[in-house]
Amino acid sequence: MSRTRAGDYALFIAFQSSDCINCSAPLGQLGTLDRHIAVTLVVESKNKAFFKEYTDGFEGFNKLTNTSVCYSDSLFRKYNTLNVSSCHFLKEGRELLCFPLNRFFEQRAEMNALAITYGDSISSVPLDSITLSERINVQREDGHIFIYDYLLNKAVVTNAKDLLANSAGFQVLKPNISKIQLMNMAGLDTGVYRQLLPLFKSLHKDKPHFEGLFYEGDTLHAFTVFNYPLFRGGDTIISNFYYMLNYVNGKPHGAYYIHKDSMETTTGYFLDNTMPFFTHKGNYYFTVFRDKAAKDNKIISSWDRSKRDLVYKKLEPLVVPAFFSQRQERYESMTALIKDQLYFYTSYPYIIDLNDSSVFDLGMALERSSGKKLFHSKKFKDRFYVGDVLREGNILFVLYFIDKNASVLEFNTATRQVISEKHVPLKDEYFLPSLGFVSENILIVMNQERNKIFILK
Repeated sequence: MSRTRAGDYALFIAFQSSDCINCSAPLGQLGTLDRHIAVTLVVESKNKAFFKEYTDGFEGFNKLTNTSVCYSDSLFRKYNTLNVSSCHFLKEGRELLCFPLNRFFEQRAEMNALAITYGDSISSVPLDSITLSERINVQREDGHIFIYDYLLNKAVVTNAKDLLANSAGFQVLKPNISKIQLMNMAGLDTGVYRQLLPLFKSLHKDKPHFEGLFYEGDTLHAFTVFNYPLFRGGDTIISNFYYMLNYVNGKPHGAYYIHKDSMETTTGYFLDNTMPFFTHKGNYYFTVFRDKAAKDNKIISSWDRSKRDLVYKKLEPLVVPAFFSQRQERYESMTALIKDQLYFYTSYPYIIDLNDSSVFDLGMALERSSGKKLFHSKKFKDRFYVGDVLREGNILFVLYFIDKNASVLEFNTATRQVISEKHVPLKDEYFLPSLGFVSENILIVMNQERNKIFILK
């Protein structure tokens, strides 16, 4: 078998000929290991003919590019430590893991995480003359990569697999919906709006505006605001009316008016368009806030979807780490993001997996790993930022910044232990707010002009 450069990571497997078929089944899955891991199968000399015929039964085994076979009695004695087929995972000759081959699938994610590097290979994809401002947020959900541009009021959407294959097509979506339709949905007087339209144009508030995006399956949900005048005494108040515009494959697929008044009048809470919204099991969820400083100032509201409306259902608690609840100034300014059903705060590594409601507070783990008092020192108060989070099985990947330095923390959710921490090499031409995961071993980032996407492997 041929052998490619695999960095400093190596997996030695001392093969026991007495293993049962189930115990040796992982031999057919060695190709699922990270490309940086060099695999050496160590076999006793007397079992050479047997091993060659035995592995012919594993489809694709003879085509593996990261695997070699060594027939050596001395090496077999060295690595045969468990009386069954034994695996030894090393970095630069230092052993990190030792386990029986029949536990390969349990250990695979951790080995892959340890071997990941970013930036060894860099390719780029042009954005086909699409103009973007500096106020962008690059999001990832359900196999899609989409860029939300707040200032230019649009979404740029592509498929993640197509992007990696350099065959991506980009769809540009804007809230192209009739304002008359929006007013009719909310029961608003169109004549009043027409009279004040010159004022709205002068304030650049005459068009519906995307406030947030979320992908679910093949549907892009766009949280949208429409400004309309309300009158109180002699004052004209520009008020926000909220809608959910849905798109499927880039085409409009339904619009819903959000009946926020029913929630505001009964609870005293208001929709917070600065925090993420999401859909889960058929319901919509929005962060809501109150105008007074209190520990329950920000919570979650859930909404049902009817034929044309979103109707307020109930309030639910928003899980907030002690880092915020014990620091009022931090609590009032906290922000969050959501990617692939992972809800996380940007100024503290606290992650909620909406799929199974599991919660991970990585504050202490990150401080121990970095050797810095990031959250208990004024020195780092405004210098730390969580840019992205990804979960693959039991492994959490946390991309964070201290100033303009980026790192990825890898955390095992089963053992609650840090696996490793990796520095991400950055270049001056990178537009750092766009840096994020496509997968656990691939990052994307845009250039400063925001007309090109770099893929870092």
